[in-house]
Amino acid sequence: MQLKYFLLTLVLCACANVPDLEKAEKLHKQGVAEQEKGNLTEALKLYEQSCRSGYKEVCWAVGRIYSEEPQYVDLKKAHYFFDKSCNLGFVGGCIYAAQNESRLCGYNNNLTELKEKELEECFDKKAVPNSLKYLQKACDLGECSGINAYNEYTEKSQRVNQLLKEQNKK
Repeated sequence: MQLKYFLLTLVLCACANVPDLEKAEKLHKQGVAEQEKGNLTEALKLYEQSCRSGYKEVCWAVGRIYSEEPQYVDLKKAHYFFDKSCNLGFVGGCIYAAQNESRLCGYNNNLTELKEKELEECFDKKAVPNSLKYLQKACDLGECSGINAYNEYTEKSQRVNQLLKEQNKK
C-alpha cells in the first residue's frame, strides 16, 4: 500500500515539472497582444511567465529584450533567460548565452574577438569556460558553427588550454 502512494507521489511530482506548453502559448499570445498595443512592460511580464511555463523560444526572446532594448538592458537577467532557454534545449539560447558571457565580463566582443589581456581577464571571471560550455551545448543540439569557429581560432584556443591547465594545477 505504501509503495502505491509512493509511486503516485512520484508521478505527481514528475508531472509538476513538465512544462505547461498550452499555458505558455496562451501567455505568449497575450504578451504579443500587449506588445502590439505598445505596452512592452506588460508584454515582458507575460513573456516571463510564458518562459517559466517552459516555452524555450520565449525565454530566448525575453533574454534578447533584456540584452538589446535600451530601457530594459540588464545583462544578468538576459543571461538568466538565455541560460534557461539553452537548458530547455533551444540552440539560440545557448549561442546567445555564450555571447553574453563576454558582455557580462565587460566586453561587447564575441569570445573569438577578445584581445589577449581581455581573454585572460574574462577567463579569471569564468566567462571563457562558461562560454565554451554553452557553445558545446549548442553543438550537442546540432549547431556547431560557434564551437568550430572558436576551435579554428587556434591562437586563442591554445591560450585558453594553457590557462585551463594552469587553473587545474591550483
